Amino acid sequence: MLIEEYIPGRELTVGVLDGTALPVLEIRPKHGLYDFECKYTSGMSEYIVPAPIDDDLAALYRSRPCLLPFLGCKGYSRVDF
Repeated sequence: MLIEEYIPGRELTVGVLDGTALPVLEIRPKHGLYDFECKYTSGMSEYIVPAPIDDDLAALYRSRPCLLPFLGCKGYSRVDF
């Protein structure tokens, strides 16, 4: 069992492929929480690429995942914000 505190906000994520950060993606669940149903049921989430956020904020988010190689990560990854 995993229990986490609910923090209201948007679900933003940045994929990284071979050290290159992809555009920021926003996940909008159909019913408030990005839960199991919204994650694994077709049509229960909307995926918006690029996320409708300020360009400076997008650049900041895209710069963070590129630090992953220093942790020994390689190939592909994803960082959630």
